[in-house]
Amino acid sequence: MYVKVKRRRLTLFVRAQPSDSVNTVRDSVYSSLFSQGSSTDNSLGDIDVRVCGPEDIALMTAEQTMLDGTKSLVDSNIENGSVLCLVRKKTDGTFEPPCVTSTDDDQNGDDEQLEDS
Repeated sequence: MYVKVKRRRLTLFVRAQPSDSVNTVRDSVYSSLFSQGSSTDNSLGDIDVRVCGPEDIALMTAEQTMLDGTKSLVDSNIENGSVLCLVRKKTDGTFEPPCVTSTDDDQNGDDEQLEDS
């Protein structure tokens, strides 16, 4: 299976097994993003590898449901092709709301912060 992991204008396609934990997918995303050793990637919006570890990012559904890292994808109701949002931990210990850019007929190209349902 694969899942799409989005943040701002970045979309990663991650191959995973339904039995993989959410943290396994998160760690895979972290490794992919920071394996080149770049300190800051503007598409990620100030996620700095020098001060950011895998525990400082999380995966959330587009509906703003934080995923339990210990649960499997299948137990988290994540299906093939699901879209997840990459969020980072703020200084107060909470996680930011998802921020992705719409690619479907997006006229202005600005980032959109997903609102609470």
